Amino acid sequence: MRTLLIIFLAVSVLACNSVTNDKQGSSTDTTTISKTTVTSEKIKDTVVAAKQEPVNTTDTLFGTSKHKAILSVTVLPTSDGVLEDSEVNAFKYPDSVAIDSEPEWNGKIAAFGAAYEVWLAPVGWTGNGRAGADGGKVIELFPPGGDSLTGAYVSFYEEPACVGCILSNAGEYFADARKAYNENYNDDGASPIKIPAGLKVARISSKIVTYTLPVKNGLTIHGIAIYRGEEDYFEAKFVFPEEQSVMRDHLLNHYLSWLKSVQ
Repeated sequence: MRTLLIIFLAVSVLACNSVTNDKQGSSTDTTTISKTTVTSEKIKDTVVAAKQEPVNTTDTLFGTSKHKAILSVTVLPTSDGVLEDSEVNAFKYPDSVAIDSEPEWNGKIAAFGAAYEVWLAPVGWTGNGRAGADGGKVIELFPPGGDSLTGAYVSFYEEPACVGCILSNAGEYFADARKAYNENYNDDGASPIKIPAGLKVARISSKIVTYTLPVKNGLTIHGIAIYRGEEDYFEAKFVFPEEQSVMRDHLLNHYLSWLKSVQ
């Protein structure tokens, strides 16, 4: 399994305004939250296959709750560095997904399809996804009228192939990745990895960390990352006002549980 992901759901595997997004092709089945991975060499075949049936190739989503929630999947725009728009639009996301969720979260969490996977964010949010030629993906979700530059947002970054990209990003949080980056891409010391000021990293395991950055413009910044050598890298960032810290932590813990199950 080269590429991590996510539904985090990252279908593999956050406040409350309602917004409508047009759906692209969808299936009629309810899919248990799991992660779908689309690598660069298989991306065209995956999209073609998705015209006939939804892609649902990975493990059941993380979580141990006995309570299940069925979330309709809202499909968001995806830009692709390889496929034509018509091919991207032909990809079929499930109509809905099932996640482990306590009753108090009913109506607060929504599922969004972007970059060929399903992701979790607050109800009423919107966003977009970008897929690169090497299989890398960036997904940004935010409130209506917002963006990832000035307000609250959730972002997911997945890199399965570009070694330099993996090491430069993972190097902010993992000393072994930073060492490998310096040996291979910074032997002259001219292009060091810049560690964000005020970064605090907590090691969850040898492969997983959580991190925080100082509050900026009234927004708290928390994240998680997993680095498994040069195979792949995944990072999720949750930027919320302090008054929405419960939502922030709920989403972060969903993804953290999933990462622990696949490390």
